[in-house]
Amino acid sequence: MDGARFCEQDAPFPLFEIDRKPFFRCPVQEITGQSREALSLYVFYQRGHLPTAGGIMDQPNKMMDQIRIIENVVEEVRRERRAQSAKR
Repeated sequence: MDGARFCEQDAPFPLFEIDRKPFFRCPVQEITGQSREALSLYVFYQRGHLPTAGGIMDQPNKMMDQIRIIENVVEEVRRERRAQSAKR
């Protein structure tokens, strides 16, 4: 099945683009352990849970920077989807 999803080999065509960069393989290969951790923390943050005791100002700066980056990307995707829906 992995061959059908192009996880182990390149597809003969771009599967998707990010910032005009074509990707020919499954995007899972691009996600590092640190990225997975940041995405997991973001999910908990969205549900109102913080990893460190205290308020938002008590959280590690690096983690808060990662959350801000993820939030910006999520909002950009939402805007693009709204724009595409409005065109239909």
